[in-house]
Amino acid sequence: NRHWRVNDIEGLVVENVRRSAGLWFKCTEEISGQISCEDIEKFWVAMPKPILYGRIFMLLSLLLSAFAVIFHFMGMSCTSFYTKKHSINPLNNLLYKFTALRAKRISYVAGGVLNLVACLFTSISVIWYMVLVADQYFMSEAMYTSQIGRRSQGQRFIWGYGLYLGWGAIVSQILSFIVMAASFCCAEEKDDERGIIGNIA
Repeated sequence: NRHWRVNDIEGLVVENVRRSAGLWFKCTEEISGQISCEDIEKFWVAMPKPILYGRIFMLLSLLLSAFAVIFHFMGMSCTSFYTKKHSINPLNNLLYKFTALRAKRISYVAGGVLNLVACLFTSISVIWYMVLVADQYFMSEAMYTSQIGRRSQGQRFIWGYGLYLGWGAIVSQILSFIVMAASFCCAEEKDDERGIIGNIA
């Protein structure tokens, strides 16, 4: 999202250009509706640390979230991953039951842990970027009384809705972990055995 920060137009009579930026792009939007964006391409040493680390942590968060979904799926009781199949009717093999292995529970727990770590990485990226924007904003406020501050009016940035989307992602990841922990604690310790109707191809 390119709206992690947007320029503050408060107090301006006319502002023909809206500016926005995120971790990867910065854009300008003319009053006519024309939008032009460019990549934030700097040598990594010269890049602000909140942006640099934000990129790293967000990529790690996306990767861990993807693995968390996979492990959760394999650990769900409605899937046949990590199960032993026992035939009930050996004549037609239409009825069988499966016994969940211990690896199924481990996979489910691993998905929850990965989801929690992904939530931590997302939080670091969003909060650090918010602090960067707030610090630059108050610095601009301090310079406002000077001639430089007056000339740069309309260039200072405030929080954009992309950061609030980030907070939404954090809350959803926390809720996901809580649901996982609750379902795991309420589950029986013994191996799960279920009867399932199967079809022969």
